[in-house]
Amino acid sequence: MNLSKSHPRFRLPKVVLACAVAALVCVSCGKDDDVEPAAVVGHWQGTQAVIRVQLDGTALPYEQTDDDFNPVVEFRGDGTMRLEQNGNTRTGNYTISGNTLTIRSLPFETSYLTVYGEYTVLEASTTTLVLETNKHDSAVDPQTGLKITGQVKATLRFSKIMG
Repeated sequence: MNLSKSHPRFRLPKVVLACAVAALVCVSCGKDDDVEPAAVVGHWQGTQAVIRVQLDGTALPYEQTDDDFNPVVEFRGDGTMRLEQNGNTRTGNYTISGNTLTIRSLPFETSYLTVYGEYTVLEASTTTLVLETNKHDSAVDPQTGLKITGQVKATLRFSKIMG
């Protein structure tokens, strides 16, 4: 029996090695969750807020879409930001680490509640910015005045203002 390099027994390890290298390359080329800070820099117009609240002690969540969510936010390259909402202009700071955008003491207000803190950047393209926060929090029900507590998930959509 001739055991030359062209024998099928010697080709199998090369095939396995090639598959392993290809798999490694595919894994390393997977989508990177890190957001480049430059991706959020610019002027953004709020277009929609979707708020989902799971009240403590209840079985079903409550979800509300606020199509009147319309703040204008400017994220600057130096980590400062400017927020115009409901006739008020406020300034603050932000940081980005991985896919987390953190805004300190400068909340977004929806018709239903105030949203602040850490956001996961779900999308940051040349035209669209989508932020999401998910945390246990409390708020005052605007209709009853009662304090309610539960898990709050807010998804905030913005469109880039060209100019």
